[in-house]
Amino acid sequence: MVNTRGPILIAKLFQLGFLALLSTVSYSILVNGEPKGLIHPSRGIRQGDPISPFLFLLCTEGFHGLLSQAAAHGDIRGYSLSRNSPRLTHLFFADDSLLFCRSTIQECQKILEILDTYGRCSGQQINRNKTTIFFSKSTDEDTRNHIKLALGVEEIRQYEKYLGLPSLVGKNKKASFNYIKERVWRKIQGWKEKLLSQAGREILIKAVVQAIPSYTMNCFKLPLGLCAEIESLIRKFWWGQKGDRRKIHWVKWETLCLPKSEGGMGFKDLALFNDALLAKQAWRLLHNQNSLFYRVFKSKFFPDCSILEASNSHSGSYAWQSILKGRDVLLKGARWRVGSGESISVWLDAWLPSLEHPRIQSHIVEGFEDIKVKDLIEPETHSWDDNLIQGLFNNQEVNLIKSIPLCTTPVTDTITWPFNASGSYTVKSGYKFLAKGELHNQSTTPSDHNSELWKLIWSLEVPNKIKNFVWRSSRDAIPVKKNLKKRKILNDDICEQCGQAEESVLHAVWECSKLSPIWDAVPDSACRQTHSFANIKDLLLYVSKAGSKVDLLVAIMWNIWYRRNQLRLNKDYPISQVLQTAQQCLLAYTKENRVQRTQMNSPTPTRVAWHPPPDGCVKINFDGATFKDINKAGLGIVIRDGFGQVMASLSEQIQLPYSSDLVEAMAAAKAIYFAAELGFSSYVLEGDSELIIKALKKEEDSLAPFGHILAAAKTSTDVSCISFSHIRRLGNSVAHNLAKHARHVAGLKVWMEDVPPHLYHVLLTDLG
Repeated sequence: MVNTRGPILIAKLFQLGFLALLSTVSYSILVNGEPKGLIHPSRGIRQGDPISPFLFLLCTEGFHGLLSQAAAHGDIRGYSLSRNSPRLTHLFFADDSLLFCRSTIQECQKILEILDTYGRCSGQQINRNKTTIFFSKSTDEDTRNHIKLALGVEEIRQYEKYLGLPSLVGKNKKASFNYIKERVWRKIQGWKEKLLSQAGREILIKAVVQAIPSYTMNCFKLPLGLCAEIESLIRKFWWGQKGDRRKIHWVKWETLCLPKSEGGMGFKDLALFNDALLAKQAWRLLHNQNSLFYRVFKSKFFPDCSILEASNSHSGSYAWQSILKGRDVLLKGARWRVGSGESISVWLDAWLPSLEHPRIQSHIVEGFEDIKVKDLIEPETHSWDDNLIQGLFNNQEVNLIKSIPLCTTPVTDTITWPFNASGSYTVKSGYKFLAKGELHNQSTTPSDHNSELWKLIWSLEVPNKIKNFVWRSSRDAIPVKKNLKKRKILNDDICEQCGQAEESVLHAVWECSKLSPIWDAVPDSACRQTHSFANIKDLLLYVSKAGSKVDLLVAIMWNIWYRRNQLRLNKDYPISQVLQTAQQCLLAYTKENRVQRTQMNSPTPTRVAWHPPPDGCVKINFDGATFKDINKAGLGIVIRDGFGQVMASLSEQIQLPYSSDLVEAMAAAKAIYFAAELGFSSYVLEGDSELIIKALKKEEDSLAPFGHILAAAKTSTDVSCISFSHIRRLGNSVAHNLAKHARHVAGLKVWMEDVPPHLYHVLLTDLG
């Protein structure tokens, strides 16, 4: 806790001009919702006050200054990871500090002096029970003992953790990270005695259990064996296993890890999730080149290349080897965004706008073995060299290349992540990419990917326990006698209710003759007499397509199954109560969720229309259109003053880019260039693409496929004088119709103080 009367804090606050906040603080206590009393603490602000973290940072700045001053005077040397690495004297994280110095008594004494000075000024004191020291291998035993005695702290031990991570990772990786498995086991054991449905266990697994390893997996690659053991604990918990009492695992873990839209439960494959998390660190080393993290690692591990070309050396730390595992994910999925083309190898790099075939598949032509993408671009026109492209590549590749738009100004080539709209890597998109690839590589993949069925199940407006039951029924993962006989648990599979047919899932909840009193009372179940279904899946899809109430159907099925199990336990459950109980369950669930939806309802939207710009300003609207049948796209731009009078407009036909977002971006860029040509420097730029407007508003350049298009346009003018505005399509009608008109325009067509005559009515509609 910071002493609010400490000299450092008082001097800092006096310097900043708000010293009085320490002495004017007062507190009240809420009693029955009303503030009572006025307490004036004698020692100023207490820990827990909203401003105390900022006061702590002010004190830490003083600590930083003392260490930096000592380093500047040569009193402490710090540590450099390699010859060209930044020299580190200290690293701060919250109230934890890492200090680096040479293993000499002199430097350690200086560290003690600094800590003593800081303690006297701030009121903080070092906690030696929580302080440890680490020596390099070259430090001899005598020196270690002298320094430990001088500092009064212990040497760090094997498997000891710091900030929740192992301080040292030895050869036995499993032992270093086994604490994660123990944490998972303890967490699961704490829930064992609680009455949790399988739907409840699903939430706990996703929200708690699978989140436990995430912190460590951000930095280290966990051993595959450890991941398998953790997943085994999760599987047993999911299927309700307690102690030595085994439960049947009805569905494979690989299937459970599929997304719900593909028939799984959406659990995470820990090994793949680990790789996706590590890839985020590799992405930081690729793009955050001003960070200390980048400068330290680059100087040590890839001084002469990028992280993508770094060698797989086993001499680096385990943290570095783990990051290389994440780097491999980027090598599989990352793509080049073509700017100048100078950095991109035509034959070796992934640069085509295709998720399936990002690399050139055509055979290398003799004499063109080492060409770069820039060699395919006409330098004068900044367009693709049609003759060269036609001669080197097949028709599919030619079309893909020509769909890549080029900038007229020099733009650097950039590595992007095509599986996310922003072009930046995210753990979520990385995991999806890896999971899809793993599913594709499996020799025996689940054959049932009826997305319509799974979407239907998880969109049902019923309690989660019923959704879970329907999913298990569709997976044939219910302990009916047919399934138990198949697993050689029972010898008999005849239904105990009717005694006439084998008890399958469909029979148990739908076909059994003893269920007729229930289903005959349900109007939407007439198909029970007229249709025969192979399984529950066919029944659900049929009822859904027939427009019947699937929610009531599955609620009844759940209650039928519940009654069946109660009867097996010799508990009474009259068949007459099944339908009534199901209806009451649905009514209560619907009522509760209707209240929540009513609270979340947004206000009624107002009429969307074009609005004039502020006085003395003009508004430029832009839009794009695609004409896939002729492989072209259209750009539309209109400039209007505060009275809605047209000052200029244009339509332009261009080569069709590979995405509609690129068309919108090219329209926005064209609007900026068009405004500059006409001498406008201050204006409102408005479009109906929220993605493009958000990218224009950001100061940093976007990594999206269109990012370089917008960046080039923004650098050509003073964007501080431009206001960016998003409007829905109805308020952008003139620009939209100008873009559509480009279908009938050869190249570029400009109208000064006018629009095409057939758009007069659209213009008048905008003006109201």
